[in-house]
Amino acid sequence: MLGKLMKYDMRYMARILPWLYLGGVCLSLLVTGGIMLFSNDLVMIFGLEIVLQVLSIGIEAIAVCSTIFMIVRIYRNMFSDEGYLTFTLPVKTGDIINSKILTGAVWTFFSYIVSAIMAAIPAAAAIFKLTVSFGDGGSSLLKALDWIVSLFIEVLKTSPIKVFTIIALFVIIAAALMFYGPSLYSFCAAVTHRAKKARAFASIGMFIGISYAIMFILSAVVIAVYVIGITSFDRIYGEIGGLLPTSFTLFGSLEGAAAELIGVFMDLAIAAMLIIAIVLCAVTVFSWLMSLRITKRKLNLN
Repeated sequence: MLGKLMKYDMRYMARILPWLYLGGVCLSLLVTGGIMLFSNDLVMIFGLEIVLQVLSIGIEAIAVCSTIFMIVRIYRNMFSDEGYLTFTLPVKTGDIINSKILTGAVWTFFSYIVSAIMAAIPAAAAIFKLTVSFGDGGSSLLKALDWIVSLFIEVLKTSPIKVFTIIALFVIIAAALMFYGPSLYSFCAAVTHRAKKARAFASIGMFIGISYAIMFILSAVVIAVYVIGITSFDRIYGEIGGLLPTSFTLFGSLEGAAAELIGVFMDLAIAAMLIIAIVLCAVTVFSWLMSLRITKRKLNLN
């Protein structure tokens, strides 16, 4: 029955979200056209700043609209007058809420893909334009890219565990965020469903409040990790600016020196990402479990 419920939820979401994603891709193509029209370097620099701002707004709009549409679906189908009909279906209550959360996660994944496409198309156009503007057949850009690849290989050689740890944490955080929104809102709607008035506003207000509180806490933790980490390394190596020349002497290459400096910040990134992953996973699992508990045992739509 879970599969059938998800099919109906997916159809409901598919009424609008694909068109929203198509609009995002069209916006990306317009931004790409603007990049290709820039002629000289000065215009391109300022033009890129403008189009990047437009593109970032578009990507943010897709994320926000996807979340809003998910919220509307969860509230209407479960906690409004429609909920009386929903909970009379011959299915388990847990399947109903699991369907909403899983469907929200699927569409969040789709929004990841669309956002990546929206960013990749203008980025490819910008790289092509820069290649042409160098006037040397792109050899300068190729040299820069070759150095970046060499640096990545050097980092991978010196700190393979750190690299794979960062990749693993990134995947965990991305996966947690897929379930974070629908799980947290389901919890907020379940908690506020007995409010006498303005249930929808109460659930949305609780959702926004908790989201911003978690964002603030995570931002503070990340800043604290970097401040403590940089201060500690500064005591050991002296000024961070002096770390690169020292490393150059030790490693005998610019790539080796840069790899050591990157390794320093990779340690900080791992610590920050680990905290973020733990908090997001904890909030998601707690919200999901509490949503199931409330809808199974304490739900009252009167």
